[in-house]
Amino acid sequence: MKIYFAAIDSRPNVIQAVGGVDYALTSFYALRGKGDATVNRVRSQIHKSWLVDSGAFTFMNSGGTCDWEEYVDDYADFINRYQVRQFIELDLYSIIGVQNTETLRARLEAKTHRQCIPVFHPELGTDYYKRMVDAYGYIALGGIVVGKWANEHQMIPLIRYASRKGVKTHGLGFTRVNKLKQFGFYSVDSTSFMGDRFGQVYRFDGKQLVVTRVAKGRRLDWVATAINNLEQWKLYARHMDGQ
Repeated sequence: MKIYFAAIDSRPNVIQAVGGVDYALTSFYALRGKGDATVNRVRSQIHKSWLVDSGAFTFMNSGGTCDWEEYVDDYADFINRYQVRQFIELDLYSIIGVQNTETLRARLEAKTHRQCIPVFHPELGTDYYKRMVDAYGYIALGGIVVGKWANEHQMIPLIRYASRKGVKTHGLGFTRVNKLKQFGFYSVDSTSFMGDRFGQVYRFDGKQLVVTRVAKGRRLDWVATAINNLEQWKLYARHMDGQ
């Protein structure tokens, strides 16, 4: 299983201090308009695989209004300019509906000449999922962070079904370290390595991550803790990737 470190662009100094990461997920919304120097600096810290998310849902939550055709065209230009090999569709099913989301997906793929990674949500239904599996080689399962799955274990048969068909699955925002091995995702992403924000200190014990919570009122060296946590997560990620 491959663990993608999400939002690394928000902590460039910490990422650089640990020598970068093997896998990372960044948001087009966060990097949009930042220019070549910034994007290339982020990309240089990713050693094996760069996964890009459209950030469209985040944009909507920011209160912005958008011409989605223009947004998807800008996203496609970004993908083409930086030769992004793996990118996620505009996950807007709950906002603009299934048909309009599919139309944007088709537009994105036409402009990049590549398949994107579509996002499945439980409300789309099993039949829709099976059609995704038939059409794509890599699918993301979404809605995990916001609790759309009444029972997360409902994902397991879907993941296994895709695996039998030779299709990879990605768990968006899923890194509950005590459950990862149960699910069998090909890949997941998370910002949990930023546990210093919540007074969490991580240690990899050779098999799993052990977390310690700093006592209330105790001062924490933010930079040292952030670097430690990322180093420990890197060890854990390489263990999960069979390295």
